[in-house]
Amino acid sequence: MRLELHFLQNFPPANLNRDDTGTPKDCQFGGERRARISSQCIKRSIRTSPVFEQTLGEQIGQRTKRFVEPLAKRLEKKHGHSEEEAQGLAADALDELIGLADSNGEVQKTEVLHYAAQEEIEDLAERVHSATEGDKTISDAIGDFKEKNQGYARAVDIGLFGRFLADTPELTLEAASQVAHAISTNRVSMEFDYYTAVDDLNPDEETGAGMIGTTGYNSSCFYRYMLLDVEHLARNLSPDEDPTASSFERAIVGTEAFTRAAVAAIPTGMQTSFAAQARPQLVLAVVRPGKSTPMSLVNAFEDPARPQNGTSLVQDSVSKLDRHWGEMTSMYGSKESDAFLAMLDSAGSVDNLEPVRVETENGQGEIEALVQQVTGALEDAANDQTEDGEVVA
Repeated sequence: MRLELHFLQNFPPANLNRDDTGTPKDCQFGGERRARISSQCIKRSIRTSPVFEQTLGEQIGQRTKRFVEPLAKRLEKKHGHSEEEAQGLAADALDELIGLADSNGEVQKTEVLHYAAQEEIEDLAERVHSATEGDKTISDAIGDFKEKNQGYARAVDIGLFGRFLADTPELTLEAASQVAHAISTNRVSMEFDYYTAVDDLNPDEETGAGMIGTTGYNSSCFYRYMLLDVEHLARNLSPDEDPTASSFERAIVGTEAFTRAAVAAIPTGMQTSFAAQARPQLVLAVVRPGKSTPMSLVNAFEDPARPQNGTSLVQDSVSKLDRHWGEMTSMYGSKESDAFLAMLDSAGSVDNLEPVRVETENGQGEIEALVQQVTGALEDAANDQTEDGEVVA
């Protein structure tokens, strides 16, 4: 079973994700220049969102080159090694696992970013400590660690976003999620803000600015699309070859966290200058069974949206999305999928999507209703696939 998420999100002037020149990222689509937010930027916004952590609790990993220090602290505090000995053991273990970069007298770092869960650090510390008390070497301990953790994520977010280590393929994990680059539904015009900063201590007779510069920005309505394979996530979270009912439960919690954070997450680029904290105007979630083919709706905007005939940019974007959904479901069918729509009334009206708009009660917001209904649909599908804790073929 797969979950697709579609968003329309209109931003005021902003520079949410900039390129190497400092200007907002862009691209060509439908023969027109569009604003763009990279998938890497969106994924980080989701992963670091407070909503993500609130939903998952401690089931979150860390991505860093600085794992020597937490591993050494674990060896020192739990296993009784001296500070110097713990540092040496941690460095040797991580050098064997993924390689250490030359420290040049600075903090020891691994050669590449490593994405690991707290459970993995604890497991590695236990194995390294056991090697110092038995017949095994550090190399043996690392080999056992790789075997134990091959194809297995101890943290839900690692299962969601995957892990790639070219020199340690045993720990490489294919992501259960796919995130598209967000592009603007409208043709974009890049603009520049010319700014000056005044020196507060300038004498009265001295005029002029203390600093002059420019900042690139644009204002765009973005279409965002992402896909999550819930069964794949359950496999990533299972130490066994096949996912169990327990791993499906964790996968559904991960899916809820992913959905909530995807709605709430906004890139942090230059927010102190623009405060572009705009929530989505439309969220469409589609639950598809088995290995059914996913369906992005990006081609709704091959012809750019624009304010026209008294409609706003958002309203024209909603109208294009609604029409394209109707065309695609008419061509390919939608009987096997469940769709759930939440949107602002001011975003316009929909015809083809109106039957899937969520219903709310007792003051519940549409987003909360959407999340609950998506989770319920996934739980029903998971229950159909599991029996007595084992996956049913």
